[in-house]
Amino acid sequence: MILHSVFSTKDRFPFFQNPVFRAEVHAYLGGCAKSLDCLPIQVGGVADPVHHLTTLPPTLAIADFIKEVKSVSTTWIHERGPEWTKFHWQSGYGVFSVSESN
Repeated sequence: MILHSVFSTKDRFPFFQNPVFRAEVHAYLGGCAKSLDCLPIQVGGVADPVHHLTTLPPTLAIADFIKEVKSVSTTWIHERGPEWTKFHWQSGYGVFSVSESN
Protein backbone atom coordinates (compact mmCIF):
# COMPACT_ATOMS: atom_id res chain seq x y z
CA MET A 1 0.00 0.00 0.00
CA ILE A 2 1.23 3.51 -0.78
CA LEU A 3 0.16 6.27 1.59
CA HIS A 4 0.28 10.04 1.38
CA SER A 5 0.18 11.29 4.96
CA VAL A 6 0.00 14.94 5.95
CA PHE A 7 0.52 16.38 9.41
CA SER A 8 1.32 19.81 10.79
CA THR A 9 3.07 21.41 13.69
CA LYS A 10 0.96 22.32 16.70
CA ASP A 11 -1.03 25.47 15.96
CA ARG A 12 0.70 25.39 12.57
CA PHE A 13 3.66 27.20 14.09
CA PRO A 14 6.29 27.63 11.32
CA PHE A 15 9.17 25.77 12.99
CA PHE A 16 10.60 24.72 9.61
CA GLN A 17 11.24 28.07 7.96
CA ASN A 18 14.97 27.43 7.82
CA PRO A 19 15.45 25.36 4.63
CA VAL A 20 18.50 23.51 6.01
CA PHE A 21 16.71 22.44 9.19
CA ARG A 22 13.57 21.59 7.17
CA ALA A 23 15.63 19.28 4.94
CA GLU A 24 17.14 17.62 8.02
CA VAL A 25 13.68 17.02 9.49
CA HIS A 26 12.39 15.59 6.21
CA ALA A 27 15.41 13.28 5.98
CA TYR A 28 14.89 12.18 9.58
CA LEU A 29 11.20 11.46 8.90
CA GLY A 30 12.25 9.30 5.96
CA GLY A 31 14.58 7.41 8.28
CA CYS A 32 11.73 6.92 10.74
CA ALA A 33 9.69 5.34 7.96
CA LYS A 34 12.57 3.02 7.03
CA SER A 35 12.91 1.89 10.65
CA LEU A 36 9.26 0.76 10.48
CA ASP A 37 9.89 -1.22 7.26
CA CYS A 38 8.20 1.44 5.16
CA LEU A 39 9.84 2.74 1.99
CA PRO A 40 9.96 6.55 2.02
CA ILE A 41 9.17 7.56 -1.55
CA GLN A 42 9.02 11.32 -0.96
CA VAL A 43 9.09 13.41 2.22
CA GLY A 44 8.74 17.15 1.95
CA GLY A 45 6.77 20.31 2.32
CA VAL A 46 7.44 23.91 3.15
CA ALA A 47 7.27 25.56 6.58
CA ASP A 48 4.16 23.54 7.43
CA PRO A 49 2.67 20.90 6.88
CA VAL A 50 4.83 17.84 6.21
CA HIS A 51 3.88 15.52 3.33
CA HIS A 52 5.04 11.92 3.66
CA LEU A 53 4.65 9.50 0.74
CA THR A 54 5.59 5.99 1.86
CA THR A 55 4.75 2.36 1.48
CA LEU A 56 3.03 0.65 4.39
CA PRO A 57 3.44 -3.06 5.10
CA PRO A 58 0.28 -5.06 5.83
CA THR A 59 1.51 -5.75 9.37
CA LEU A 60 1.53 -2.07 10.40
CA ALA A 61 -1.60 -0.04 11.17
CA ILE A 62 -1.74 3.49 9.78
CA ALA A 63 -2.34 4.99 13.23
CA ASP A 64 0.69 3.14 14.64
CA PHE A 65 2.86 4.38 11.76
CA ILE A 66 1.86 8.02 12.28
CA LYS A 67 2.11 7.78 16.07
CA GLU A 68 5.63 6.35 15.92
CA VAL A 69 6.92 8.79 13.30
CA LYS A 70 5.57 11.79 15.18
CA SER A 71 6.76 10.54 18.58
CA VAL A 72 10.31 9.67 17.53
CA SER A 73 10.74 12.84 15.47
CA THR A 74 9.48 15.02 18.33
CA THR A 75 12.08 13.52 20.66
CA TRP A 76 14.80 14.07 18.04
CA ILE A 77 13.78 17.71 17.52
CA HIS A 78 13.67 18.35 21.28
CA GLU A 79 17.22 17.00 21.56
CA ARG A 80 18.42 19.68 19.12
CA GLY A 81 18.52 22.24 21.93
CA PRO A 82 16.49 24.17 24.50
CA GLU A 83 14.94 26.42 21.86
CA TRP A 84 13.16 23.36 20.43
CA THR A 85 11.46 22.13 23.62
CA LYS A 86 8.19 23.83 22.64
CA PHE A 87 7.98 21.87 19.39
CA HIS A 88 5.02 19.50 19.00
CA TRP A 89 3.06 18.00 16.14
CA GLN A 90 -0.68 18.59 15.93
CA SER A 91 -2.79 15.77 17.28
CA GLY A 92 -4.46 14.96 13.95
CA TYR A 93 -3.30 13.91 10.51
CA GLY A 94 -4.59 13.14 7.05
CA VAL A 95 -3.84 9.93 5.17
CA PHE A 96 -4.71 9.06 1.60
CA SER A 97 -4.10 5.83 -0.25
CA VAL A 98 -2.59 6.38 -3.69
CA SER A 99 -1.70 4.15 -6.61
CA GLU A 100 1.55 4.17 -8.53
CA SER A 101 -0.25 5.43 -11.63
CA ASN A 102 -1.69 8.41 -9.77
